[in-house]
Amino acid sequence: MPRKNKINAKRKKESAGTNKNNNSGSSSIHCSPAKKRRVGIKRQLSEEYATSFDIPREKAREILNANPILRQNGQLEQLRQMGSFGLEMFRKAYIEADAIVPKTIAAPPITKCAACHKQPTTPLNMPCNHRHLCLECSLGYRERNNNICPVCKNPSKIDMVEETKATTTTCEICYNDWESDYILKVTDNCDHYLCIGCMTRSFKEVASKDVTFFKNGGIECPMPNCKHITVDGSFNLLVNLAKTGLPDPQNRTDQTPFTDIEIRKCQRFMQQSRIPSTQRITCINPLCQGKDEDGELYIQDVGEGKGAAKFICNYCQSEKFALCCKCKEKWHPNFNDCDDARKSQNSNSKSLNLINASSKPCPNCKYPTTRYHSHGCHHIKPNTGCVSCGHHWCYVCSGDYRNCGCEYEGASSCDRVRTKKDVVFNEAGWPVSVTCRCPICPDCRLGKPCRDCGGDCPVCQGVVPPGKMKVSQMWKDNDGIITKKYDDGKVYEGQMKDGKRHGKGKMTYASGSVYDGEWKDDKIHGTGTFTWPSGSVYDGEWKDDKIHGTGTFTWPSGNVYDGEWKDNNRNGKGTFTWNSGSNKGDVYVGEWKDGKRNGYGKYTKSDGSIYHDGMWKDGGPVR
Repeated sequence: MPRKNKINAKRKKESAGTNKNNNSGSSSIHCSPAKKRRVGIKRQLSEEYATSFDIPREKAREILNANPILRQNGQLEQLRQMGSFGLEMFRKAYIEADAIVPKTIAAPPITKCAACHKQPTTPLNMPCNHRHLCLECSLGYRERNNNICPVCKNPSKIDMVEETKATTTTCEICYNDWESDYILKVTDNCDHYLCIGCMTRSFKEVASKDVTFFKNGGIECPMPNCKHITVDGSFNLLVNLAKTGLPDPQNRTDQTPFTDIEIRKCQRFMQQSRIPSTQRITCINPLCQGKDEDGELYIQDVGEGKGAAKFICNYCQSEKFALCCKCKEKWHPNFNDCDDARKSQNSNSKSLNLINASSKPCPNCKYPTTRYHSHGCHHIKPNTGCVSCGHHWCYVCSGDYRNCGCEYEGASSCDRVRTKKDVVFNEAGWPVSVTCRCPICPDCRLGKPCRDCGGDCPVCQGVVPPGKMKVSQMWKDNDGIITKKYDDGKVYEGQMKDGKRHGKGKMTYASGSVYDGEWKDDKIHGTGTFTWPSGSVYDGEWKDDKIHGTGTFTWPSGNVYDGEWKDNNRNGKGTFTWNSGSNKGDVYVGEWKDGKRNGYGKYTKSDGSIYHDGMWKDGGPVR
């Protein structure tokens, strides 16, 4: 072999030996940047997956090296950006490697702020280690709430972190624990954080009613006694969160995303509720075309300071169905003052009450028929029957003439009224005979009979005064209930005393809330039931417009508290039962203070096991 060829062969042999040594891992001097990056990614993934699956780091690295699916097409470099999908791929590779199901996988780090859902939750509250909000939202919350943790409400300091797992938050309605992706800051002005399930339910239930349940462009915070209002941004964020987070894979709520119809309805009501309640008006023309795509009539604005002016619908322009801008009732051109128009209306109601009190309806056609005491026989009506339908009947028992079976048998006269004791008031407040129940004539006078009387009725004989309705009954409706409308849109139906709500009554508020129960001096006082637009219901005792005493509160989720209350808060002994979510079937029986578990209490899980039997403080067990 020529010398030149020998030298070249020797050089090739030395080069091959050098490459063999380098490939054996004895030196990384000649590694490319891409290979260094892959090695670094593999090391980081090994540590993360080892922690998530509770396995040795060497085992995780072995699976990453051995499984072809994880390595092909540069997949390894993308795993870290895949989040939960990458975890699932590794899980399958782990099962194939060991042929067993791995231990519970830890949830991937949750980094979205529970308030804005935009920035990462880098601030860590110390010493409780709760991680809930981004830096900007944390600073605002701490400034408003004296530097406390938004989760446990204890004093804290914040430290900046990057890779720790965020803290789950307990929804204050359903009492389930939720990740920040499922939590919504209800309003801009209160610091209540509720899950998207409870907020979705609240909006859907309120929207299933009417616009009066919305207020100033939103709904009231579902938390009891919180009057702050949601904004458009809150609803739009809720729609997006519900679209990606519902149905809940852990079955903590049964809610589903909003449908297009539900979204449009909520948006329509939010827009309409921005019109002040005193300026809202709806056309009463059944043929009006002022409707949206869902067939709902538009609520219109009469404008500010119009007074008792005439309103013509902007859509149908109907003069026939003109309304009053002030009282929102049918236009009253003959009255400049709405109160005068109402009095005229009430006067008509008074006449109707008088007719109903002193008459009986025909059993065939219900036409009101009056037959005063001793004004002829009980046959209605000799020769002609009812003036409306011609039916012949007995005025005493309303049976068929001469076939009714009562002691008066139609063609008979009234029993003689000898003293005032023979006359009583009927349920409507009119004086009647105690025997045949015929009303006393209001038109006869002593010795001066009316045109239908023969002069022998008890009034003409001077035994009793002319018939007259009780004043206390005259202005009541048929059920004896006084109805009062207020300028802010609420309506009260019930008993009153000295112009104040007193006794039993029902108040329907403009927001949609309803209270039905006892009142005292214009305040809710006694026992009664209050229903909120969100679906929450309290049934129990009240004192000076506050929940006070014993009662039962039921949340829209089905959770129930039954026990003692003080100043709108759970205080004393009570039982809380979870009827939905992951805690379904759990029961706490014990002491409460300011709405939280405080003192001795026993928490029993749905399977019968005891979570904690002992002392509690600020809602948590004392270990």
